[in-house]
Amino acid sequence: MDDKIKKNTVSGDYELRIVRSRVPYYGALVTAVLCAFLLFSFSGISNYYKCIICVVSAVMVYFLLRCVFPPAQIRVAIPHIVEKSGNLDIDRRINDAYSYLYSIEASGGRIVSFSDSLASDIADLTTDIRVILSYLEKHPDRISLVRRFIDRVIPMLDKICRAYIEFAESDTGMDTRAEIEDSVTSMKQSFKLQIDKLYADRELDISSDIAVLENILGHSGSGDKK
Repeated sequence: MDDKIKKNTVSGDYELRIVRSRVPYYGALVTAVLCAFLLFSFSGISNYYKCIICVVSAVMVYFLLRCVFPPAQIRVAIPHIVEKSGNLDIDRRINDAYSYLYSIEASGGRIVSFSDSLASDIADLTTDIRVILSYLEKHPDRISLVRRFIDRVIPMLDKICRAYIEFAESDTGMDTRAEIEDSVTSMKQSFKLQIDKLYADRELDISSDIAVLENILGHSGSGDKK
């Protein structure tokens, strides 16, 4: 666990964690270095007071930036135990999807230090992924409806989230990072459509059962009258 992420409490299937921005630390370090470079070129001040000025300046900048970039609270999922369907291939696919989901959620916890909006979009997507996987655990025979989503989309989302962190930490790939942010935002509607597809199929299935039941009851009523 990142030492900048401290567990706060547990709520439902999630842990609430505090993520501290790195900006205050970097700001304090840069301030200390600049003060040292500027002050130590003057001979009219003793080294003792120069050190004090550097430290005080760095501390002031640190707390100022803490106000500008306050710690953020995020939800991190507690590992989920997948219900077995009896079909090894389906169980493997769902387990793999959960593994990617945990990785995406972990990436979202790190991305919040670089982009609050992207981290929020990722949180929305992981919520939708959980809805889909929970549905598939209860109705594993419906996995064919979202097979491409399970096998390709979720792994690719994990890949681009990890790539974003790599670029952000090295302060490179600005255009690619912007492209990732736009792509993740555009995914939100597609993920909702996947959920709608599953539940539309379920509604059709239940409607068919109701029609069959009404038909049986109608024939039963006719038979009783005779």
